[in-house]
Amino acid sequence: MDADQSTRMQELQSLLSTLVDPKASSSLRHQAIGSLGGLGEIAVLPLLELIQSSHDPLVRRGVPMALGRLGDPRVLNPLIQLLADADPEVREASCLGLTSLKDAEALEPLVAHLRDTSPHVRFRAANALGAIGDVRAVEPLISALADPESGVRAGVAYNLARLKDTRAIEPLINLLHDSDMKVLATVIDSLSYWQDPRAIKPLIALLDHPDRDIRCYTIETLGVIGDEQVRLLLLSLLSEADDETRLVIGEALGRLGDAQGQQLVVPLLRHEEPRLRLRAVEALELIGDTSVIAALQWVADHDTAWARNFEFIGSGAREAIKAIQRRQTQKPNVFS
Repeated sequence: MDADQSTRMQELQSLLSTLVDPKASSSLRHQAIGSLGGLGEIAVLPLLELIQSSHDPLVRRGVPMALGRLGDPRVLNPLIQLLADADPEVREASCLGLTSLKDAEALEPLVAHLRDTSPHVRFRAANALGAIGDVRAVEPLISALADPESGVRAGVAYNLARLKDTRAIEPLINLLHDSDMKVLATVIDSLSYWQDPRAIKPLIALLDHPDRDIRCYTIETLGVIGDEQVRLLLLSLLSEADDETRLVIGEALGRLGDAQGQQLVVPLLRHEEPRLRLRAVEALELIGDTSVIAALQWVADHDTAWARNFEFIGSGAREAIKAIQRRQTQKPNVFS
């Protein structure tokens, strides 16, 4: 055993000791689980032995996640077996492990747990199926859109979008009538993945929704999949739009190729509300037109405020400029 292997073995033993120590704080033990998941194949057998022998709830709920992160095929069957555990938190952890592993051999057991008694397990099973990316999961996930729990329905909609199979489009359109705002927002966003014109008319109907956030999400998606009819409709909404809605309309118009889009957004770079200024920066980056670089440069040089998650607006503007310039250099030369 060379020095590096010896060091890693010592680290492994130290982490395992912390994990099984009932006197250690739960925070330290969770940290040990996270670190064990990054050790690679050296940790596979010790963790498999531990999950078979331990009755400690923290160990049994944490080790499956570490096993999945190891990415070793030897952990597949033990993780599938843990889906049958009596403890729903262990089943949930097994789903998380299988999400990291992304092995299609787990597809059928995960599909079965779309009907688990625990909504948390059902949600995690849907996420795992989306991560695996096998289209055999499409029909079971479509059936799971009828789940009684709104969080599960939202998770299923999101993961159907990840699979990008056209069979999901009509069922998702039908879910635009869901009464839960989180489900509705997720479905609206999910429909942007296909850019299918079948979604345009049902989405337009949501522009009269009483919730402003839902209206804004709808405008964003219409900006991705819309047509000339949508462009004209969005322009007609401007007269009664508040600043945030104007920003979203501007972003959508820009993505539809209408130069009025960036003209609507640029003035909002100097809005009194930092959050809205940052959103304007992000919108202009998405539109990607080089004509806005000078306006973004002003923000980069002068705006020292921060907004969401302590993100400096000036730094965001600098990154937006780089992204726009990078996109321009990557465009193919039609004359070459």
